[in-house]
Parts: sequence; C-alpha cells; structure tokens
Amino acid sequence: MSVRSDNQHNGKVVLTIDWEDWFHICDVEPFADPDKWDQFESRIERNTQRLLELLKRYDARATFFVIGELARRFPHVVKQVAEAGHEIAWHGETHHTWKTLDEPNMRREWIVGLTSFMQETGYRVHGFRAPMWSLTADLLRSHHDELVDLGLRYDSSLVPLAVVGNPAYPRTPTRIGSLMELPPTIVSFFGIAAPISMSWGFRWLPGWYVRWQLQRFARHNNYLMVAIHPWELDPDHGKLDLSRGVRFTHYAGLKNTYGRLEWLLQKKQAISCVDYVNTMEKSHDLLEFGL
Repeated sequence: MSVRSDNQHNGKVVLTIDWEDWFHICDVEPFADPDKWDQFESRIERNTQRLLELLKRYDARATFFVIGELARRFPHVVKQVAEAGHEIAWHGETHHTWKTLDEPNMRREWIVGLTSFMQETGYRVHGFRAPMWSLTADLLRSHHDELVDLGLRYDSSLVPLAVVGNPAYPRTPTRIGSLMELPPTIVSFFGIAAPISMSWGFRWLPGWYVRWQLQRFARHNNYLMVAIHPWELDPDHGKLDLSRGVRFTHYAGLKNTYGRLEWLLQKKQAISCVDYVNTMEKSHDLLEFGL
C-alpha cells in the first residue's frame, strides 16, 4: 500500500540518524559491552558536529535515535542536537539487539531504559528504533498498550528486508494499533530487495542506482526514509577485527556517505519522524499493519 492521499510529502525525506559511535557493533564482544567502551577512541562528538553542520547548511531536520548509555556519557552533545531543532528518539539502553533477550533484559533495554532516559533528561520521546532492527510485529503488539501509555507515537524498527527483518513487512507507513510504523525505504530490482536507504546500501551500491531508486520510490509512494550513522561520515575511523560479513557492512563505501547525503539534502527537504507523524496522524489512508 502506498501513501498517496496528497502531495504533501513529495520533495521530502524522513531523515533518521542512529546515534552510535564507530565501534558500537551489536552483540559482538568487546564492542557490545559498555564497560569496555573506554578501550576505544570515541569519535561521536566530532562526527555529530560534522553532521549537524551539514544539516544546518540545508535547513534540514532529522530524528536522532540515541543510545541511553552513550547519552549519559555525552549529554552535552545530545543537548546540542536537540537545541539545533532535531528530534531525540530512543535506540536502546546499550545497543544490544532486543529480540534475542529474555523478557526482563529486553524490557531493561527497551521500556525501562526509555522511561529512565525521559525522567533523567526531561526529553519528550515520541518514538523508537530497535538496534539492528531487532524487533518483531508480535513483540510490538504485545507491548503496545504500555508504549502508548508512555506517550510513544511511532516505531521505526520493522524493516522489509530478509536479513534483518521480514520481506513481507510493508514498505510504506502503516498503523499498529495507536502506533504508526515508519519503515526505511527498501526497493526491488529484478526481484531482489535492495537497502538503498540504509547504511551500507546507501553508501556502497552504485551512486546512479541509489539516486535513481530513491527518487523513483518517492515519486510513486509519496514517502521516503533514509537511515544513517554519524560514523559513516568518518571514513578514517579505526579498523576493528570483525568477521568478513560484518566488516563489509561496516566499512564498504564509507568515503561515499557525505557526498550522497549532501546530494539528498540538496534534492529533498529533510524532516524528522515526528514531523511526518504530525502531518499523517489523522490520515485515513494508512492501513493497519497486516502481519
């Protein structure tokens, strides 16, 4: 189902930033252990500053999905992001994937951590994204009422891609009860799903292909979402000892990120998730999430 009720989002892109440092690799030791983060040079401050400068140049707004433990270490950076007019949203307590955890630990990473974050910082959080898209529709439904009671209005975790989600998930916004589900943009090319808007796909796939598919999808669906990390604008960050597959997704095409993001900001007006939700909340064109 495409979001096509009017043209209010033509020419716009929902820009999302997973606010992580360059060594925050989900579930891989020692990178996943906050007690060991001090072993690595933090580059989150300089990379966030570079990103904020680029966004300001194009009068762009974005949603920053922040890690709770990282926000405690760099509260002044989160404050700068918020004061620059960007949305602060939730990305988990320590960047551990959620669906692999038992219920108590999942709640600590997701709901308990978010509650503490809002109480400690005073930020009004409207939405969340699970680390490495590690949420399922069933988990979301089972915690729906509690999330709504916390004041949450949307999720952006259910990606229509087999490797990290479910290819049957909708590719445009839907509703799950009172929550809006906002997926990153995935396209098909000769039957193959391509993550043109996400991290390694955005930076590694051929530039002509990424540009063509992003504009084609936006034109046909009146919706576009891109998801990147601050460290992807930093091709000079350190080299980690990773498996071949993880190493590829982490390092491939890093030198392309800044230029491609700047092209996108030149072509589209970047808005935050909550900006999109505010304009669509009363729309009758969003179907109920069907899986």
